[in-house]
Amino acid sequence: MSVMYYGCVRSITVMTTTTMTDAELQEFINRCYAELESKQSLLVENFALNNFSTFGYDDPHEKIQFKNGGIVYVEAKFTPIGTFSPVSETWMWAWGNDEVSEQLKRKSEKLKELASITGFPIFEKAILRADDDMAWELVAMSCHHLESDGIYRAKSDNTLLFMALNDVKTIKSS
Repeated sequence: MSVMYYGCVRSITVMTTTTMTDAELQEFINRCYAELESKQSLLVENFALNNFSTFGYDDPHEKIQFKNGGIVYVEAKFTPIGTFSPVSETWMWAWGNDEVSEQLKRKSEKLKELASITGFPIFEKAILRADDDMAWELVAMSCHHLESDGIYRAKSDNTLLFMALNDVKTIKSS
């Protein structure tokens, strides 16, 4: 079976062990992707997440902070989703990444449930081949499944790190 991954939806909460058809999967991806785009627009509009010069993690408290000049302006809870390397065209789920703390891996393991929802084992395989489109589709489905407010993408060398954000709040007004 050939599957293309493109978009996602909040109204689908089906827990099944049967495989979605190609059409069902495509619809699920499309809805999730549209949902992600909407959420991202709200994050930018309400919190200007694209305007901060730095960010920092507080792993023990599962928080990410967005800063300018060392001052925290926005803070959110986060769940690591995974990393994508455009150079090697690989995706690694956060739960399978040795660099992620055990506490955050446990949070991220919820994403394995997508295997039983979709019927596709890619959500249980720690590392897989992926292009940029597929990476964003995995992120969109993850954001939906985690019921997140949106995502943050951080860049480190040639790797992109994706995190689901929840409980986003303004700490200091600019």
